[in-house]
Amino acid sequence: SGRYRYSAVNRQQLELLEGVDPTTPEGSAQAMTAAAAHVRAHPAETLRLIPAKLGFLLALEGNELAYLYSIGRFGDHDAGTVRLWGLAVVGAFPLVLAAGLGGLAWRTGPRATAVRRAAVVYLAAAVALSAASFGEPRFHLPFVPVLAVLAAGLGAGGAVQRWR
Repeated sequence: SGRYRYSAVNRQQLELLEGVDPTTPEGSAQAMTAAAAHVRAHPAETLRLIPAKLGFLLALEGNELAYLYSIGRFGDHDAGTVRLWGLAVVGAFPLVLAAGLGGLAWRTGPRATAVRRAAVVYLAAAVALSAASFGEPRFHLPFVPVLAVLAAGLGAGGAVQRWR
């Protein structure tokens, strides 16, 4: 599917990597070898999954929180509070993403250009990593501080020019 599914990963690990502990360097190397063999054997499927992986990377988050609230991990809460918190979690990333990309494009000047280059390289590398592995909304969380700094470029006073 292009998305990390814990049960599927466990099943595949048992089937394809019996007796291998992928949390060790040796086991990780064996798992990487098996993954590379799969990619070579199924190149069309590998390419077909890239849009799904990127879609999952940039998807709205909140499924983990919905699960944790549903099992009472955070204790008892009023249903309205849980719904409001859920909407805030779901809506926050698109707003930060839009503001960050706007700030990335808005500012000009040598410092803004340097910041833009670094941000684009970072974001492109993170997106490429997800395209090569699997996408999950939680993996876009490291984008948030970068996007917040970039979003500051939308404000008056040239925050991006002064950013170091």
